[in-house]
Amino acid sequence: YNNLEDVARIEDDKAYTYGQTESYRDKHDKAILNFYSGIDVYLNLGKNLTLQSGIYYTSFGEELMVAPKDDNENRITSSLVEEQDPFQKEQALFRSPEQHHGSEALIPFNNYYGFIEIPLNLNYTVRRFKSVSLEAQMGVSYSYLAQADALMYNYGTGDYYWISEKDFKYLNQHFFNVNTGVVLSQYFSKDVELFVNPQFKYSLTPTYTSDYEIKQNQWAGGMRLGMKVHL
Repeated sequence: YNNLEDVARIEDDKAYTYGQTESYRDKHDKAILNFYSGIDVYLNLGKNLTLQSGIYYTSFGEELMVAPKDDNENRITSSLVEEQDPFQKEQALFRSPEQHHGSEALIPFNNYYGFIEIPLNLNYTVRRFKSVSLEAQMGVSYSYLAQADALMYNYGTGDYYWISEKDFKYLNQHFFNVNTGVVLSQYFSKDVELFVNPQFKYSLTPTYTSDYEIKQNQWAGGMRLGMKVHL
């Protein structure tokens, strides 16, 4: 959490939260399958070094477990958070399962964040075996948040609110990422090759702005598959 005093009261060196705790969120929120698709452009800088750029559409997200909202339920809320409540004009859809005591089933909800991404990678050829090559990859990328379909938690009420597709409020829109990986290529002709690219990517920019209580950075590990055509 960015500021513990915003989400809890502190007495005798103990913090009493008004809503969802960090340990509960870490235990129950899960990453979901993400994807990206796009076009790469390569520029040869030497015999073993290439510069890679392009444009992608990228999807990230997480699965939340939420509880049905009971409008008749009495809640203890933080007056400090209510004074700065960014959701006061919105309608709550769900509540946190941590305050869930009913018998109704919990509901999984997937948060999605869609990005337009421009990478800038350096690929260095480590070894060549006849028609196969192995490259080491390292680079950076810029991402722009183009759309979102997500629930955000309000510590003032203990409820989840839906963030509409174009109303980003407390979501950052400009992201900078670092990535690393290896590229294994198979040449089928002089001008055509297929590649597999295990890659790890970490976002240096938090998902939420500093005005929101939670600090969260996205990261992803995956496999890029594609075809290169030499011009």
